[in-house]
Amino acid sequence: MRVLITGGYGFIGSSVAERFYKEGHKIYILDDLSTGRKENISFSHKAWILDIADRKCEEIFKANPFDVVIHLAAQVEVGKSFEDPVHDAKQNIIGLMNMLELSSKYNVSKFLFASSAAVYGDHPQLPIPEEAPLSPQSPYGLNKLAGEYYTEKWNELFGLDTLVLRFSNVYGPGQSAKGESGVISCFLNNIMKDKPLTVYGDGTQTRDFIYVSDVAEAIYRSVLSNIQGIFNLSSKTKTSVNELIATIQTFTDIKEVSYLSEKQGDIKDSCLDHSKLTEEIDWVPKYTIEAGMKNTFDWYRERKEESDPWKEQVPSRLFLSLKRSQYFPFLENLFVFALFSSLSQFLSQTVTHINPMLVYIFIIGMLLGKSQAFIAVLLATFHLITMNLSNGRELVSIFTDYGLLFQFAILLLVGLVSGYVMDRRRVREEALLDDLDELKEKYQFLESIHHDTKQNHDRLQQQIFQTEDSVGKVFEVISSLDSLESVEVISGAVKAVEKLMNVDKVALYHVNESQQFLRLAGKSGGKSFEVPRSISVMSHPLHKEIISKKKVLMNHDWENEASVMAAPVISGEKVIAVIELHEPRFDSLTLHYENLFTVISRLISSALSRGYEYETATYSQRYIRGSRILKPDVFKKMIQKREHMKEEMNIPFSLLEIPWVPELKQVIEKISSQLRDTDFLGSDEEGKLFILLSNSTEMEVDVVVERLKRQDIEVEKVNDKGIHQYV
Repeated sequence: MRVLITGGYGFIGSSVAERFYKEGHKIYILDDLSTGRKENISFSHKAWILDIADRKCEEIFKANPFDVVIHLAAQVEVGKSFEDPVHDAKQNIIGLMNMLELSSKYNVSKFLFASSAAVYGDHPQLPIPEEAPLSPQSPYGLNKLAGEYYTEKWNELFGLDTLVLRFSNVYGPGQSAKGESGVISCFLNNIMKDKPLTVYGDGTQTRDFIYVSDVAEAIYRSVLSNIQGIFNLSSKTKTSVNELIATIQTFTDIKEVSYLSEKQGDIKDSCLDHSKLTEEIDWVPKYTIEAGMKNTFDWYRERKEESDPWKEQVPSRLFLSLKRSQYFPFLENLFVFALFSSLSQFLSQTVTHINPMLVYIFIIGMLLGKSQAFIAVLLATFHLITMNLSNGRELVSIFTDYGLLFQFAILLLVGLVSGYVMDRRRVREEALLDDLDELKEKYQFLESIHHDTKQNHDRLQQQIFQTEDSVGKVFEVISSLDSLESVEVISGAVKAVEKLMNVDKVALYHVNESQQFLRLAGKSGGKSFEVPRSISVMSHPLHKEIISKKKVLMNHDWENEASVMAAPVISGEKVIAVIELHEPRFDSLTLHYENLFTVISRLISSALSRGYEYETATYSQRYIRGSRILKPDVFKKMIQKREHMKEEMNIPFSLLEIPWVPELKQVIEKISSQLRDTDFLGSDEEGKLFILLSNSTEMEVDVVVERLKRQDIEVEKVNDKGIHQYV
């Protein structure tokens, strides 16, 4: 089972992930590391560092068919929800909605949402059952309640199998000292640092503490069961803060306990009734508060006994913090000034034609920029004035000495120029770094596309290996579609369908943007197999139904010139191509045969979609900047692929040369508006421009030439000899 855990690097998420991993399930984690840590998980898993509200999450769901989504990612601090309710809503509502939408869209079998006891508020009935009135007393509790409502409605509206668990106060090893249930971790953290314990209130307030391993076990059993709805997940035991302190004192000494006023939004007593969940999944908590606290204390003590990296690296850390300080450049400036000031004392007695202060200002300007260069000018000016005063000059005479004032001006000029040059270079470097980051992001995106494509192929390969079809055929299908070039995918798709479906007459049509016309993109080779080069969707009911219903259809009416079976190739929500089978064997028209055709059409859909995504992502590398003209190397490869398709599939193409004219830009724009989706403009290495007409007969080429001629655009056909220089 493929299990996606949002917030999987967090305190609860890492324990849940470990529980599922021990049972042999594949673990996937989505976390923004705002509170979680990668070190919490040491076993094999796949992870994405991403905000749950980010729309990029769809790419993750698209490439990985999850069986279960366990939604634990959230903002869990009640106090922070008062300080910044908008941020709390974004994390706890917008992020949840994104996960719900993607789970329903990509057919997740089960969705589990982690809610909170905060939805009940300060309730008089203890322990609180699920049916009790709800009255949250904080934005955090209010947003958790809204999340429950969204989760239930997604089940009603979209059929997503959902489950809500209301957590009481979870504690255990690895917990942060933040959040609604962080009192135990706060206490133990202070004890390890020999600090006093701080209690907000008089300590008589009670909480329902539950050990994290019990929570992980309950989640595991809930996911494997068929239960739906809302359930409390708790220990069903009240423990006051004072009782908690007394428990800690049984295995360690407490330095001091201080009592402060209550926090805003804190409730007095909380204890949840877990009877409903216990009956449904046959689960009870194993850990008492004493046993759980002892395990948690031992975990904290082990961490304390480990070597403290701070003690080992005090000098380097102090230097690093100093270097990051805003005053560090000024300190560097002072150090260099002191160095050159001493140097000037020595040079004044031996060398008279070198001014060390000019060198000092130039160095500071080139290294630290304009701001520090200006400070260097002030320091150098102060130095010159001090030197003149020490030689017995009057202060007034210094400012009336035009020679000395000229020196001050030179110092200022050198400082401003060198600082300006440095700042300008720094801006350019930052811009280049930004471009580099953008390129790295594009590379990672393309790499992830390729990686996910390979994974999908491997997964489908394993599925089909177990069918009655031969392993050799399936492997050929997988390898023929393993490309990020759409033209190569089309060529490979025709061959794959031929071999897997055991037919020798296959056609693949490209659907135009308006979804009104189909244009032949590839077909089985041989002159004996001829199909229409263009099809109007409105005049062919079978194609119209395929595009509207987006599923494999049989030609039950056995229309003339129509295929026996046809399947859509889908990218996103849109049909981008149609695959047709012509004249299959009658005895092969079974449900298995139709299912096999559906599988291969989905594989082609995935390959073509990624091919188009790749071509979109590499648009700037394929086309001349600011135009629809393919670069010479790309255009040459395009012609070679068309020549290959002509030889293999008998699909003709033609090349038209565009002569140079003074108004070439306007001519190119006119031509671009006339081209079909499958036609291209390109350039060769000599700068000549061409039109590549895909799947066009001589008659169709003549029509195009005549149509352009009527618009005062003269083009010339390139004969086969001219085309072969590119092949």
